[in-house]
Amino acid sequence: VFKSKLLTWHYRSEHPNLMQFSNNHFYDNELCYFPAVSNANPIELIKVKDGIFEDGKNRIEATCIASKYKDLINQNITSIAIIAFSKEQEKLIETEISKLNLPNNEVLLLRNLENSQGIERDNVLISIGYGYNKDGDFRMNFGPLNQEYGGNRLNVLLTRAKQKMFVFTSVESTDFKLSQNRGVQLLRDFLAFAEENTNLTIQQPESFIHKMANSYLKDFDVRFYKCIDGLAVNCFIQHSTQKVLLIDPCLNPNENKDIYTILSVLDERFKSMKVLLSHDYWTNKERFESDIVGFFK
Repeated sequence: VFKSKLLTWHYRSEHPNLMQFSNNHFYDNELCYFPAVSNANPIELIKVKDGIFEDGKNRIEATCIASKYKDLINQNITSIAIIAFSKEQEKLIETEISKLNLPNNEVLLLRNLENSQGIERDNVLISIGYGYNKDGDFRMNFGPLNQEYGGNRLNVLLTRAKQKMFVFTSVESTDFKLSQNRGVQLLRDFLAFAEENTNLTIQQPESFIHKMANSYLKDFDVRFYKCIDGLAVNCFIQHSTQKVLLIDPCLNPNENKDIYTILSVLDERFKSMKVLLSHDYWTNKERFESDIVGFFK
């Protein structure tokens, strides 16, 4: 009897690219998320050479996952989850990691496609697992992914990372045959997205005030995030210092008006934040220019 309402704010992923695929394919580009603190690529696709899918698992891929997990632990990175596409692959990865006798294995969060709902970690390692068998056949039988709501399971799996996602795969998107199954289509499309590192966001023209501000900042290694669907604010970011400058946040038509939420989240994620309004420019152009340049020096 109650009217349904989509909750459009997304807080988990600290880089828009981590949610870009799901926003496009599951949420009709209606999600709002925040600009990234870092300009590093948050999705790393790792092609596993000679990975063979046999008896429901991929041993070479599991070994690669275990090795990457060891590298992260040795870097004192402990917020880690590993998600496999099948229960068999999950168990095999656990076996391969146990062979390494790592000191911090208690931090490991290991899941599969069917029980990853609700978890989150800074770093998520994903094992696709499926691939060609020893006879050279790629049968495209992806277990739960082929079933009803398999696409929804994939969406859950792909949205667990807060900072970075490592995707291990023994196949490429071009290895997939045409399929009417939505889950299979989405997996192929996601691999293509990761391979091409495509930014699918539709950009709109800059306003005069942003073009003008950008002219002041051309020598400061500052990136301008335009007013676009999926981004909550107009801002300039200097990633090297983790500074963010907002100009007219939420004052343009159809933008989200929850300015208190925006300022709170950005203040928590960035080391320094400043807000300027177009009104500041029109009333005192020299001071406006001085404030911008001084903030990023």
